[in-house]
Amino acid sequence: MLRFADVFSGPGGLSLGFVLAGWKPVWAIEKGTWPFRTYSYNFVRLFPHLIAIQKDVSSLKMKDITDLPKGLEAVIGGPPCKPFSSANRRRMRLSHEDYNLPRRFIKLSIKLKPSLILMEEVPGFKRFMEKMLLKRLKNAGFHAKVVYLDASEFGVPQRRRRHFLLALNDKSELLNEILERLFCLRSSSSISVGQAICDLPEKAYYGKEEEPLSYRSSPVNPYQEWARTSFGGSSKVTNHVTSKAKRMAEKFPYIRPGENLKKAFSRLPAEIKRTFKNRSAIHSNIYRRLDPRKPSITVTHPRKAVIIHPFKDRIITVREAARLQGFPDAFKFIGPLNAMQQMVADAVPPKLAEAIAKAIAGVLK
Repeated sequence: MLRFADVFSGPGGLSLGFVLAGWKPVWAIEKGTWPFRTYSYNFVRLFPHLIAIQKDVSSLKMKDITDLPKGLEAVIGGPPCKPFSSANRRRMRLSHEDYNLPRRFIKLSIKLKPSLILMEEVPGFKRFMEKMLLKRLKNAGFHAKVVYLDASEFGVPQRRRRHFLLALNDKSELLNEILERLFCLRSSSSISVGQAICDLPEKAYYGKEEEPLSYRSSPVNPYQEWARTSFGGSSKVTNHVTSKAKRMAEKFPYIRPGENLKKAFSRLPAEIKRTFKNRSAIHSNIYRRLDPRKPSITVTHPRKAVIIHPFKDRIITVREAARLQGFPDAFKFIGPLNAMQQMVADAVPPKLAEAIAKAIAGVLK
């Protein structure tokens, strides 16, 4: 069984994809309390020999990694993307506290001496790839390529575009073979929001989850069947909780599927319109109601971005967001609502990670 370590693991989206592809996690590091607890809950119980530590990667010493298993096939990870995200106005500033984390990820990965390194980052990171990382990898004997992938082409019901850096130790010709295998796994058809979530419970919890809920119906398509049976399977729905957002919800009935608030503004009652001092400042990327006929928009924090259910006048639940990210229902998020919403938004879609892991395994084996 191929083995991997996950650096900046978050709740475990990348790890889950590799596990679903038949890989074994042996080491993971994450400093965030709730992502670490979520990772531990979902993976340590299945892999009791997995070493999961809660620590800042920047504070790691050589003694922290000397006892790790040797000969790992892969080191994977997604360093925090805030300095490079288009949603962050400070993204280009060298002073951002997370600016050097991709470099630290590569430095640590090289020390672990794997056969392959995989790093995920937002599209805005591409211009920094060569300057920050590729030269360092080349000097360490790795051959590297950057590939741009859309999760919706790999069975994820969401338009989500990300860059992946693949670095192989020696044998540069195998990189092309990995990419060839990966693109053979692309799907010609996409999964819509409606296909992804229509079997989830009618009822949703607000603010705090209580007991697990029953599914609304039997699965009606292969994606729903997969969501219920993968990763050990699930007979009940957890994490079906959303934000109360009472003031926000006043606007929801006037926003149609596929629309945002900016487009729907003319239909708002006068008393709601008066609450906006500057109409030209209304952001087109917030207050967006999902279109049930199409893949989802990129899932960010559902409450901060105000991502609205296709038919219900509420923000999507954590479980609905997880379905749109390609998480099976058996994967449970641990923590307060805000933390769970952020974890889902930050994660790598597991089904996309699974396709990458399968392509890599086909070559390394």
